[in-house]
Amino acid sequence: MTDRQASNEAEDPRGRSGRAASEREAALRDGEAVIHAFFDGAAVGAALLSLEGRFVSVNDRYCQIAGYAREEMLSGLTPLDLIPPDQRDEVRDRFMPFLRGETPAYDCEHRYRRKDGGEIWIHATAGMIRDRDGNPLRVAAIVEDITERKRAEETLLQSRRDLDLMNQTLEQRVAERTAEAEARAAQLRKLAGELSRTEQRERRRFAQMLHDHLQQLLVGAKFNASIIERRIGDEGLLRRLRYMIELLDQSIAASRSLTVELSPPILFEGKLVPALRWLARWMEDNHGLHMTVNAGDEVFPLSEDTRILLFQSVRELAFNIVKHAGVREATVSVSRCEDMICITIEDQGAGFDPSSLKPATGDFGGFGLLRVQERLNLLGGCFDIRSRPGAGTLVTLVVPFQQERGSAGEDLPGMS
Repeated sequence: MTDRQASNEAEDPRGRSGRAASEREAALRDGEAVIHAFFDGAAVGAALLSLEGRFVSVNDRYCQIAGYAREEMLSGLTPLDLIPPDQRDEVRDRFMPFLRGETPAYDCEHRYRRKDGGEIWIHATAGMIRDRDGNPLRVAAIVEDITERKRAEETLLQSRRDLDLMNQTLEQRVAERTAEAEARAAQLRKLAGELSRTEQRERRRFAQMLHDHLQQLLVGAKFNASIIERRIGDEGLLRRLRYMIELLDQSIAASRSLTVELSPPILFEGKLVPALRWLARWMEDNHGLHMTVNAGDEVFPLSEDTRILLFQSVRELAFNIVKHAGVREATVSVSRCEDMICITIEDQGAGFDPSSLKPATGDFGGFGLLRVQERLNLLGGCFDIRSRPGAGTLVTLVVPFQQERGSAGEDLPGMS
């Protein structure tokens, strides 16, 4: 610069500001040239915006995304003009603070309404281009068509909704089926209890008939036969009469035994263990089977259904030992664990293969092995057999503890 030019500039400040503006415009043009070269080859939509938000330059991909020709895009449109009305206020509230410099960058996903009326999803990002002094010059924006991704996300979201609905429906069905199953199980338990009570009532009725009618008739017949015995002088007739009296004695004894066997009075005194101890004495007296009952001295009350079922089950298992085990000793153990009653019946006899049991061969007297299992299942219990040929048999009966209404239960020693 010559001394004369410097002197002229000193005299004309507008010359300096004009030259600065020219230099800034030149820098802007150079910057835009570089940006255009980059934008034109980009695989995403790229645009330059004025500080007012209008399109200044766009690449081909941006025009394809928006559906407008380049001339239409540069005729005064702004990105907000491409936003559907229902999202426009939301996007404006995020975009305008960026233009005012209140936020450093813009990053948002929203919809674009194309010129043909179709809508797509885009991901838009924008940053400010500044000069050397930090003054804003242009806005550089990049948009990416994410419609397919959004559709995939919506499909996945809908699938999750459908799955949640299916799970809810399934859970509801499971809950309904569970409730139905529980109701049916309760009905079956009630039916099993009623069946046991009905059977026991019939046993008691039949035992009462034997005691009140048949036994009395037999006793009366023996009484009259004894009177006749004292008045008969014929030895032949006397021998026959004495034999008849002997048969009457046997009939009376058999009737009394059958009465007790059908319906032991001790079974209705409310305690299981004393009834099992009575059964042990009765089995030894009548069948020669020595049964050891391990249960301690104290007892606990059970519901009548449970007590009768367990007593009948142990009795039939004892009969089975007499018939098939080939031994004269057995052990019965009674215990309580939390809310379950457990009874085991063990012998060291012949044993058998439990897998060979079939409905037709489950011979446990009139009660039947499989019938024992069915009754226990109906009361919510279970039945287990451990045996093999030559190694004895261990049978386990487990039922829920159901205390007699209105009674206070006593625990077995050492049980809780």
